[in-house]
Amino acid sequence: MIRHIWTVITQKSSIDQETNNLTLGEVLEELQVGFTGEVKDLTEAVVIPMNFEVVSMFTQTASKKAQGGTVQINILDPHKKELGNTEQRIEIPANSRRLRSRIRATGFPFTKVGDYTFEIRFKADVDEDFQLVANIPVGVTLKKIAPPAK
Repeated sequence: MIRHIWTVITQKSSIDQETNNLTLGEVLEELQVGFTGEVKDLTEAVVIPMNFEVVSMFTQTASKKAQGGTVQINILDPHKKELGNTEQRIEIPANSRRLRSRIRATGFPFTKVGDYTFEIRFKADVDEDFQLVANIPVGVTLKKIAPPAK
C-alpha cells in the first residue's frame, strides 16, 4: 500500500548525486506580486510568470513487487474555483520503501489576493477514486511599486 508522507511547494529543489538527498530551496508559503496600476478581481485567471515545483514523498510497506498510482494536483483560488490541474503517474519499485515526486510548473494562476490551495490527491492502481492526501496553502499578496521613470 502506498502512503503520502508530505508535500512542499518550492521554487527549486535538487538531488545530490552522491547521497541521493533532496534539498528544498525557497519554500513557497507566500507570493508577493508587485504592481503599478489599479488591481481588481479578475474574471479569468492571469498567469504570473514564475517557476515552482510541487515536491512530494510517498512510501510503501515492504513489497516484493512494484506498486503504482497517480498523483493529481488541483490549484484553487481564494473562492475555491479550480484554476488548473495536472496528473503524474508514480511507481515505487519492488523492494524500495519510498519515492519522491517532483512536478514542475512555469506559471502561477492568479485571480485575486488571498490564500490559494494546492489540493494533492492520490489514487493507487488498485483503487477507483482519488483520495485527498494534503491541502497546501500559498498566500498571495500585492505590493504597490513605483512605475518606471520616463
